[in-house]
Amino acid sequence: MSGIEAGLYEFVDRRTGQEIRLRLQRGASGSVVAVSADLGGGPAGIASFVSRSDIVESGSDIAFDAMLYPASGPAAPVRARIARAGADTITLSGDFGAGPIRAGLTRVGAALRRLTLVVDAIDGFDVPDDSLLGGSGGTDVASCLAKASIAVSPVPRLTVRPDPYGRTVHTPAELHELMTLWGKPPARAADPWWLNVLMGGRFDGRGYGDVSGVLYDVSTDEDAFPRQGVAVFLASKGIAEHAPGSENWKREILFTLVHEIGHGLNLPHAFDEGRDTALTWMNYPSRLGPDVFWKKFDYSFDERERHFLCHAPHADIAPGACAYAARRSDLLSGGRVGDAAFRHVPAPEDGDERARPRLEIGPLKPHYVFGEPVFLKVELVNEGTTSLRYAKAFDPSDGLLTVTVVKPHGEVRIVRSPFALCQDHRLRRLGPGQRVAFDGIFVAFDADGALFDEPGRYTLSARYAGVPGHVLTAPETRLRVLHPTRDEERVAILVWDKPLLMRAIGLRQPLIARDDWETYREAVTHRLPIDPGNTTPAFLIYTAALGWMKPHKPACAARGYEADLAKAGAHLRKVHAAHLPSGVVRKKRRIARELRGD
Repeated sequence: MSGIEAGLYEFVDRRTGQEIRLRLQRGASGSVVAVSADLGGGPAGIASFVSRSDIVESGSDIAFDAMLYPASGPAAPVRARIARAGADTITLSGDFGAGPIRAGLTRVGAALRRLTLVVDAIDGFDVPDDSLLGGSGGTDVASCLAKASIAVSPVPRLTVRPDPYGRTVHTPAELHELMTLWGKPPARAADPWWLNVLMGGRFDGRGYGDVSGVLYDVSTDEDAFPRQGVAVFLASKGIAEHAPGSENWKREILFTLVHEIGHGLNLPHAFDEGRDTALTWMNYPSRLGPDVFWKKFDYSFDERERHFLCHAPHADIAPGACAYAARRSDLLSGGRVGDAAFRHVPAPEDGDERARPRLEIGPLKPHYVFGEPVFLKVELVNEGTTSLRYAKAFDPSDGLLTVTVVKPHGEVRIVRSPFALCQDHRLRRLGPGQRVAFDGIFVAFDADGALFDEPGRYTLSARYAGVPGHVLTAPETRLRVLHPTRDEERVAILVWDKPLLMRAIGLRQPLIARDDWETYREAVTHRLPIDPGNTTPAFLIYTAALGWMKPHKPACAARGYEADLAKAGAHLRKVHAAHLPSGVVRKKRRIARELRGD
């Protein structure tokens, strides 16, 4: 034995900004099972290494092979050594891509990671007290994360704030406003890792009663980073069905909190990796049956997840470092969370053996003007002789449908929603010969920016994991983006150069970026040539109508805008709905009925 204690070791040079954080873990037998470290800081970025299994401990040294993940460039194998220098000090030596280094590090604690939580709750709902965040009974957020060797420091406290909207449900745009206003990094955090947690009422969106939490993953704005904001909905079905203050109520809130924090640290659902029956925070109790799950669950992540949380490279795990489920290491399956390619395929359920589901996806028209909004239609068909069960969850944010776009020059993009929903998907029946479709998949741009930003032919494909016992792949389809005129190109770039405007349009609330929206609207009106095949002007009016259908008040503003169905209806009456989602016509009819008082 080398005498080197397990824990977190640090070297920080405040003058140069150079930092090293090394994590050493010992197993139950006392032997070293893993070593990892983050090296760098400052403008050069952060490189990481993760040890392999061949760790040799002798005398006062620990030698091991590791895989180095540099700030840029491919991963590479390296050799490293740790030597005991004192009671709480070690020396790390090795060549980590920028030449040999030898640095002294000091042990700062037994936990391998540190995380700061900023927790806000909207007033008007039954909220838990601070003991749920950091208590002494072991069933609190800090204690549960400690089982994965993550120290929550300082112990979080809940800040209850008045709701600037005065509503029990909140749109994605409103949640974005609140997280932008309240989700600021702490002035004095022990570690640069932090997450903003917002407790609200319900999510105002598809099936919002069943949405218990949301991970925000919008990275197109300069002051917003992926995986640094999560929301928990206290009035959601899974929480509100329990009496406030009861043990089951606290348990459901705790589970949702830790589950969403796990997503913030880049963990997928267990069933996204084929671990459908895993007893972990990252599963759904409903998948095993709540009684079975809670009887066996020990309030911890499973072994594979704990290894990831303790030793994943900075580029894979740190909030703000990368998009949700974008990974460079193989500590988890990689790929995209929600991608059906990583879902376990169980045997077909009883009664469904003769069901033959088929998936199709395609654009609403074959050719698009440069910069024109693109919508896709997905259709599920039952070609079998018996009914099948399916989840009506066809938007990428639902986590069951993955859309892949191959651009004209070969770049592959997976459509990334600005938020990921955590919800129980209620299963419906699709009879023999029946079909169900959704044509409102907006893919003109996503959380990474524009997708169709060059003329040429694009290839589209999709996978869907919403039919138990099946992972469906849609046949490839294509669309073509036409070469632009000068004015068409200028109008398109006007949007693509404004990340906040893209976000406002994606969240269907133009008032998030009102000035940029008005500039864009003027450009569309006066610069685009009259072209009945270009849906951009109609889409602009439709988006404006959606903005008037919900109240909106920037959280930091003195006044806002009330919902105005008359204005929304006036906008919708101008919309020529051809090649736009069928929801346009449905909204027209709905508003007309409401204005008539039907």
